[in-house]
Amino acid sequence: MLSSAGFAGFVVASPLVGERLAGSAAAGTALLSVLAVGSLLGSVALARRPWPGRPESLLVASTVLLGIAFAIVAFAHVFAVAVAAALIAGLAEGPQIASVFQVRHREAPEALRAQLFTTAASVKMSAFALGAAAPGGLATHSVTACLLAAAGAQALAVAAVAALTARARPRREARTARA
Repeated sequence: MLSSAGFAGFVVASPLVGERLAGSAAAGTALLSVLAVGSLLGSVALARRPWPGRPESLLVASTVLLGIAFAIVAFAHVFAVAVAAALIAGLAEGPQIASVFQVRHREAPEALRAQLFTTAASVKMSAFALGAAAPGGLATHSVTACLLAAAGAQALAVAAVAALTARARPRREARTARA
């Protein structure tokens, strides 16, 4: 949820970045296209070469990379740097989504899996909408602040995953020991 809210900040800021760095809001929409291509490439790379560790570690790594990419765009003075950062964000986003699905599939009881996946998708979309609304006003004042808020949301998401993973580990180990 937190990452989705931050991702929305990047979407809101992209046309403004294009205007600021390339003189055209349309150039900013190219950042979204580059991000989408990067996401596809990241997903294909993950399918060809699966992550060797736990999906939570991929979730953390990809979310950190998203935050770094958003911060790079925030401080970019050249459009090519923003494009490269958008590609990096995309390369992180595809594997991030895959790792979220892996964790959900593993942790959700089979009987509730469809309901949990649907509910999670709804909550994620709501978080994206809130993330688009909140930075929208911020972006009109400062595109840099909007992008830093997007990066900050990624940092909060990493902290949440770390906290939830640490909390779940003792329960999972206790279940394994009883079995």
